Formats: sequence, structure tokens, C-alpha cells
Amino acid sequence: MKKDLYSLRCQDLHNAVHTNVDPTSGFLTDYTSTRIVGMAGQVISTIHGMDVVDYERFEPIAAHQYGIDSLWLEKVFNVLQGCELVELKGKKNRPEKVHIKSKYLKNNYDILSDYLTAEMTTKDVEISTIDILQNLSVSPLTTQDIKDKYNLAEEEIKKLKLFGTESQLLQFTQLEGEDFLISTPMYWDENAEKAHAVMVDHSPVAFKSAMEKIKSYQGFPVDTLSNSVMGALVSKGILPTPIVRMNGTDHPFLFTPYNTKPEEKIVLEKARDILACVRCGQHFAKYPISNPI
Repeated sequence: MKKDLYSLRCQDLHNAVHTNVDPTSGFLTDYTSTRIVGMAGQVISTIHGMDVVDYERFEPIAAHQYGIDSLWLEKVFNVLQGCELVELKGKKNRPEKVHIKSKYLKNNYDILSDYLTAEMTTKDVEISTIDILQNLSVSPLTTQDIKDKYNLAEEEIKKLKLFGTESQLLQFTQLEGEDFLISTPMYWDENAEKAHAVMVDHSPVAFKSAMEKIKSYQGFPVDTLSNSVMGALVSKGILPTPIVRMNGTDHPFLFTPYNTKPEEKIVLEKARDILACVRCGQHFAKYPISNPI
């Protein structure tokens, strides 16, 4: 897994916990470091581009919008200061101003991810959970997959299942025998079982290779005859696939799934439609678009 994505998955974890988990839940003791980094990622994304933030005024914003109360906010800003993304001014136990030193938003993900693994006391189960989430963005997994890859004991699998279910971060679907299919509602809300069937038919390696191509080039132009995995993804309706007609021919373009709020879904679908039209102009027009950016 790419380390620069650790902090993004930590944000996913924090959002799920904030929305769905009782703050007194015992499961949360295993996820302290990842939650702090997730909160830190949200805070720095919010204040990036500003010069100075008033600490006292920002406190209620953090609590109301991001579920970060004053005790957690102090820890969050200590992490951001440790990453040299902010500088706190005022009393040691009560900052007054936050001076933003963040320069490039993309770099913040790398910095926070490195800080998580190098400077924080992070439990093995935290890193395993974050890594599993990243893998689930490409394809569903089974409980046997994670046993083999992360060498997790039955008790750890049980804790992961309970935490994932309570936070609604993970879904578990019974397969044959004692194995479970693991997916996340963020990416495989409805089609995890169909995706797993394609993996079984074509091999996990071929499925993941196809998904990685789509993930790195959203709006991937599909030749359903030359790529059997992508052909199956189109025919079974597993992935978002806008179709653009040009010169009497229908051209499907594949996108990786991403679940979002209902009010945001329409915007996301329109964005995919627009990008699909751009991709069609790039790959199939008589006079192709040479620079779509």
C-alpha cells in the first residue's frame, strides 16, 4: 500500500467513527493514533491556504463540523505542529493563534502518513485496518485473504469484524463454509458479491490489475472484446459506466465506485458524464483532444 494514502484512509476511519460509533465504545481504544491523524488531515485540509487561524474561534467549528472536541483538537494541533504544518502561538496549554505553514495540499498526505508510522505509537491492528481499507478500494477481500496477508489471529479477526460492523466501515457477507466476503460501503455498497464472482471467474490478479488501471485513469475507455475482466465489469453493471455515442458507436468508460451522500451523488454522476465525453474526444474523435487539462 502506498504510504501517502494512510492519512486519507485515516480520515475515512474517523468519519465513520464520528458518524456511527458511541464515543465510549471500547473498540475505539485500538484506534487512537489513526483517529488523530484522520482528524489532523481534515483540519489541515480546512485551514490550508489561510495565514492565521484564531484557535478559540476554530474550536466550535471543529466540534460541530468534524466531531473534534476541544480535548482531541489539542492533540490534533500538536500532531500538525510536529509535522511542521502549523505553528502554535500563545500559552503552552492554551494556544491563541495557529500560523499555517502548509504549502502543498498533496504533500500534507505524505507528511501525515510518515508521521503516523514513524513518530506515533500505532498498534498493529490500526495499520492492518488502514491497509485493508486501501485494498478494499480496489477489490473486495475475504477473511481468508486477510488471515494470510496480515497473519491475524481469530480473536483479532473477530475484533475487526465487530469494529467494522459497528462503525459501518466494513461489510461482511457469508460465503461458503466459514469464510466471509469483506467490502466497504464507500466503494462496494451494492456490488461486492458480483465483483467477487468476477474475481473467481478471471483470477484476483487480473481483477486487481484491471481495477488499478481504472483507478489511475478515471474514465477508462473500454474495449470489452480485448479485456475480458473489464467486459465483465461493464456487462454485469458493477462499476459506474457512462456511455458516449460518437459516429453511431457506443463507447463505455469505466470509473471506480465511490459511495457518497445522496445530495452529492448527482454532482458526482454529472462529473463522470463530463469526463467520459472528454475521454471520448481524446480516444475516438477524428481530431483528438490532445491536452484535456
